[in-house]
Order: sequence, then structure tokens, then C-alpha cells
Amino acid sequence: MKTEQTLIFTKPMPHFNLDEEWLLLQIKMRALKAGLAIDTHITVTLEDGMLDRIYPDLSPGLKIATRQHLSNQVVHVVVFGGNNAIRLIRTIVGEHFDPKECASGSLRHELWRVNRGLYSSSENGEILPANERYYYNFIHCTRNEEEFKEQYPFLCQ
Repeated sequence: MKTEQTLIFTKPMPHFNLDEEWLLLQIKMRALKAGLAIDTHITVTLEDGMLDRIYPDLSPGLKIATRQHLSNQVVHVVVFGGNNAIRLIRTIVGEHFDPKECASGSLRHELWRVNRGLYSSSENGEILPANERYYYNFIHCTRNEEEFKEQYPFLCQ
């Protein structure tokens, strides 16, 4: 087993009937049950420069949609630590950006199912080409140690 850290932040979802405190509690309870520790929990205001660093490989349309959704939003950032923290949190949250592709029981999949598979708001549909979709997946989480090491300094310090 490998001791490591990972981070998540919950994304504001005004279009959905979703209590952000409930979502945070679900993530924390599932993480603690899996044997992880909560190392940090802070609130951060996301700025455009931060979003560019969090999502460096987005297409121009997805970058605009992400900024419309998250720029200047206050988010809860939680850092978890423990054995296989990255894999465990990704299992709890969901492995894919597209919530319908996530495993049943993961938070992204369950929230997608409850919200009838809604993907994007109408304003994002005008920005994106037909072959791209902006996913409301409710939670950001780092995918590997490199992402954690890149994102931790500007989100948590």
C-alpha cells in the first residue's frame, strides 16, 4: 500500500437541488470509512488563472464553459491522506468526467442519475462545438500524484 495525498473540491451547482454541505459530508464519511484521514478543509475563491492551471488541456470552448461555471466561485477544498488515497477517492467520487460513465454507487453517477442525466446549461450549448459537452460532474478530484503536487500549492497555501 502507498501512503499519498489527494484533493477534491465541490463545484457550485445552482441549477440542481443539491446541498453542498450534504455532498461534502458524503465524501468525508465515505473517505473516513475507507480509512483515509482529512488533512485539510478550506474554502477558496477560484480565479481564472487557477482554473487554467487546474484544467490546462481544455479546448477553447470547454475553457470558456468552465470559466462561466467556476470563475470567482467559492469552493470547499478537502485534502485526504492515507494508503492509496488517490484510488480510493476516485472510486468514491467517480473515475470519469462523464458522470454516466462512472460506476454505479459513485457520487458523480448517483447525482447524475438523480438529476435525470442533465449535462449542461443552455448557455454552454452555444459556446461548444457539437462534438463537445460540458459535464456537470459536481466534484473535482486529482487523478494522480503529479496533479496533486501541481494543484495543492495554489489551492491550499
